Amino acid sequence: EIEMISRAIAAEVARAAQRDGVAPQIDEAQLAANIDKTFWRARYTAYKRSSF
Repeated sequence: EIEMISRAIAAEVARAAQRDGVAPQIDEAQLAANIDKTFWRARYTAYKRSSF
């Protein structure tokens, strides 16, 4: 759920930047593709506890 919310925020920030003239005008499909391409996804190494 947090990923969906983060993507919605990113899209709205991008649209605001477009309206303010500080970002290029692109269509919604390209905007979504750009967000998908640059969205950070956490990938952690599996942790297994071991005794000393």
